[in-house]
Parts: sequence; structure tokens; C-alpha cells
Amino acid sequence: MTVDEERGLLFAPIGSATFDFWGGDRAGDNLYANCLVALDAATGRKVWHFQFTRHDMWDRDPPAPRRS
Repeated sequence: MTVDEERGLLFAPIGSATFDFWGGDRAGDNLYANCLVALDAATGRKVWHFQFTRHDMWDRDPPAPRRS
């Protein structure tokens, strides 16, 4: 996770919801799986999310932020 202190946002990358290599057991859109979620750092409430893919069959988890 990483924090944007100026905007007061915490960004959390989320991986697969279930077993990665077989998507047949996953019903629906897996709304918060394989996505980036932005949370209000003060309250923990969701501000927005972006889902990279609905069914991650190649185990492509969102990368962790780099420290600079």
C-alpha cells in the first residue's frame, strides 16, 4: 500500500479472490479482486476503485509501489 499525503488517500492493490488458474468457480465480476482501491486515509471509506481484470487466470497481481 502507499499513501498520497496531499490528497489524504491510501492506495491498496488487491490480488485474486480465489484460486488463480481456474476461473470456472468464480461467479460474477469479482468486483474488488485484481484492482486498485483508493481509500480515504482518515476514515477508511472507499473513494474509487479500478479493476484491471475480472478473472485473473495468469496470476497477474497488481505490483507493489517502489520506494524512491
